[in-house]
Amino acid sequence: MHLDADRCRSCTVRQLCEEYWTARETAAARWTQDEAGRPRPSSGNPEWRDLEIELLQTEQLAEGFIVRGRPKGGARIVCKIPPQFRASSADSFKNVRLLNVGLVADGEGARLVWSSASEAFWS
Repeated sequence: MHLDADRCRSCTVRQLCEEYWTARETAAARWTQDEAGRPRPSSGNPEWRDLEIELLQTEQLAEGFIVRGRPKGGARIVCKIPPQFRASSADSFKNVRLLNVGLVADGEGARLVWSSASEAFWS
């Protein structure tokens, strides 16, 4: 398999591709959970990438969850999930892969923002 950051970024099945989520060639198209939780400049302009989150490390909210970066207690990411992308029972899943989501500064952490191109895939 040949990974190409530009082609992989627009692939309609990248949520299923383990290589996409781990390859050095595609690192610029996605955040790790640790990178996403780092404080961001408060420019108001979101960065748009893909993000995989381990749900075992989250605090559940009525509309989504909060995840903290590593090391434990690091900066938080507030993830409010639009109704059409919420899992019927989030506690029955281990991970969620969020495609085309943005991150903006939110206090000491970040807040997830959505566009019409954003998607969520639970596993």
